[in-house]
Amino acid sequence: MLLGEVRTSLLQHSVELSRPAARDLLQLRHGERVVSSTRPNQQVRSAGLLTGVDCKLPTGSRRTVRGVGTVLAQAVLTEGRLLQSSARVRIGERGTGQRRPWGHYLARPGTIEPTGPVADEDLMDGFLGAPSPGWLDLSAIADRLLADVQTRGRLDGRAPLESSRTRLLWTAALGPPAAHFTIENDTLRTLRLTLERVDPVAVAAFCEDLALHDWLLTTLLQLIERSGLGSASGAEPTRVLRPAVNHLLHLWMPGARLTGVLAQAWESLETSPGLTRQWAAAVQRVRDHLASQVSHATELFDRLQKTPLANGVMTQLVNNITELGDHQPAIVGAFTRRELRRLSDLLKELKAGQAAYDGEDQDWLLTLTHSAATAIDAISTAVDIGFWSTELGRRYLDAQRAAVRRGVPVRRIFVLQSSDQRAAERIRRVGCTHRDLGLNVRMVAVRDLPAWVRRPMSDFIVFDHAISYEVQTDQSGSDDSAGPDLMVASTLLVLSEDKVARRRQRFEDLWVIAGPLDGEQPVNGDAPPDGGDTPSGAEPTP
Repeated sequence: MLLGEVRTSLLQHSVELSRPAARDLLQLRHGERVVSSTRPNQQVRSAGLLTGVDCKLPTGSRRTVRGVGTVLAQAVLTEGRLLQSSARVRIGERGTGQRRPWGHYLARPGTIEPTGPVADEDLMDGFLGAPSPGWLDLSAIADRLLADVQTRGRLDGRAPLESSRTRLLWTAALGPPAAHFTIENDTLRTLRLTLERVDPVAVAAFCEDLALHDWLLTTLLQLIERSGLGSASGAEPTRVLRPAVNHLLHLWMPGARLTGVLAQAWESLETSPGLTRQWAAAVQRVRDHLASQVSHATELFDRLQKTPLANGVMTQLVNNITELGDHQPAIVGAFTRRELRRLSDLLKELKAGQAAYDGEDQDWLLTLTHSAATAIDAISTAVDIGFWSTELGRRYLDAQRAAVRRGVPVRRIFVLQSSDQRAAERIRRVGCTHRDLGLNVRMVAVRDLPAWVRRPMSDFIVFDHAISYEVQTDQSGSDDSAGPDLMVASTLLVLSEDKVARRRQRFEDLWVIAGPLDGEQPVNGDAPPDGGDTPSGAEPTP
């Protein structure tokens, strides 16, 4: 009779181990032979490790029977990805109550001899039932071996997906061929096997194969449940299920190493509980979902190819996202997701005609300036006085100079809102710098504006007559509107044709009235250019 336990888990490593690396990993004792094979799949098996035991044997009747001998344990790695630890014992001759010298037990590796009479059925019931302290504990031996391999320095500790360990407790005894497999809970399974002939090596391999495929099925079902497949929308189900496709689906090969009566035993398990049927249904569900996502992605890609944005940038974005990998530090992943979400929100807002940013933007201003191809028309109020000495101000000035060099006309009106001569001089100096860089610059004081154009002033820049970049200011208590207490509260991008048209008209009205920096051009007075109440075609600016 045999008693055994198999523990199965995912190797804690980011990639599959090659055959040489796997052999090196399972070289647990110097000089011990590691066995490997490549057909029907790659499998590497460590040499057997012996653990001496002298303890109570588990019995269903709870009667005390001691056993002395050795437990044989091995580590098995399949396809460089799935790691198992397997511990087993053969129940040998029933003794007369006398313990023999250790040499006797060492000559019978993997065998425990009871010191007194005990029935096989009683031992199997006790082993598969609830354990008691001090009883034979194969679980501790298998768990220690598994932990020893998983924590070896050759592994990086980063598994490609989250999974649980499973345990298979099994017994094998002589009798009519039969296999009774039971799922006890989320991680524990039991197997009662009866055979006409019990070969310890072949039976252990059968149980390891069963444990491996049970783990695969259990893990796939857990991933499906965790993904929210059928209830969750968006990319989350695909994100959770993708590792299963990449790392698990190709490992399903039940009974491939079994022959004879053990192959027949596996066939009986395919009838009930029917592992392969359930696996096939789960795999088909995953593949159907991924196929639908691929179809949707193909449709989106086709639509993207037909837009002006299809210049390779979006393809580069997707490639860079995928190449970033799943094993970056958590903060990198969180930062990337937040930036992508921000980009998505920006595109959604632009589609709606207006995008907002709290505070002073650092990117929109420069990107729009570098992208302009037709014209840049800007109004600068008091909020700009200190801006031009900042790093962003200097970069913006360089971007405007580059626009002028590529033939884009840049016009700027500086609006003086106070009568402070020092503020006027500062604005004049800033304006001269702009003029020297090739910008067309004018200046106007609010007090000199005619009544028909004297409305609340705010900064805005119209790019290519199509989009308006606007800032809204907040004054934190200072009466000096040219002072440093005037701050940018928010930034807007406006695409509405009506609103942009009104900004353009507002700029043209001020451009006609404004004079050069030296102040020689006269102001047109309080009457509009055409003698009416408002300029021709002008609309009130909100």
